[in-house]
Amino acid sequence: MTIVSDPAPSTITSAAEFRVRVARNSALMQYGGIFLAVAVLFVVRNVVVTLMSLDKNPGVSFGELLFVTTGEDGKPSGSLAAITYGPFVALPIALLLMLLAAVTSRPWAARTFDAFARRGWIADQVRIGIRPSGRAKNQELVVLTHPGFSREDAERAIAAWSTRMDAASTDRKSMARRLLARAKKSGSVGDLVPELPPTAILSATTTADHRVVVIAEPNASAAKVLALKG
Repeated sequence: MTIVSDPAPSTITSAAEFRVRVARNSALMQYGGIFLAVAVLFVVRNVVVTLMSLDKNPGVSFGELLFVTTGEDGKPSGSLAAITYGPFVALPIALLLMLLAAVTSRPWAARTFDAFARRGWIADQVRIGIRPSGRAKNQELVVLTHPGFSREDAERAIAAWSTRMDAASTDRKSMARRLLARAKKSGSVGDLVPELPPTAILSATTTADHRVVVIAEPNASAAKVLALKG
């Protein structure tokens, strides 16, 4: 069991710094990226198909062939029309979504930093040592440290828990499923790992080698977990 952390400062002191250092889970940026990828894919495919068609269409320029939407049978093709003119729709949508993401990043940083300043901290992610299976097999189950629960505390607790599981021949796959379900539902370890404090926060991540920002939700055991950049 290994605890990995980077040498980044243990706190963030301003909304501007928060915006620079913390990764935002922006749906606008994600959808913008999807539309951009579709636009690029369609453009590349159209260019490649056009280049391959030049020999079959002597006397016709590249520019003319690029915007042809009829098939070899001379009939209009819906798929060719989508590939040819789709980028003219997808690209503006992508740019608009990305622009909206950029415009809203400052208000998001200010709002989220305010919550962080009142009830948040930067945490290490402590690997529990078992992985989920199925769709979540690329994730790792981790426990997040907090000011009252150090890396050393987490390491000792996880080591004791792992030793007890081995002695009791506990089904680790079954335990992994239960821990993953708990991580997705509330984040509270509760009684699943009695060696840990009941308030310890459980998370599933693909970036266990990095520290994260944790913001406790008011009046709840759940917490928001945000990745640090870099």
